[in-house]
Amino acid sequence: RRALKILGEIGDERAVEIIAPYLSSEFAPLRYAASEALEKIGTRKALR
Repeated sequence: RRALKILGEIGDERAVEIIAPYLSSEFAPLRYAASEALEKIGTRKALR
């Protein structure tokens, strides 16, 4: 989970390919961390 949060903080769009598969994880905290990271990346992209 921490790695996903770090990828979200970095905000690099290339990380989406790494993070997206975790959205289908059966482990709910991992799905939540993935969705948060993708949200941060999308928000940063929209602000540019």
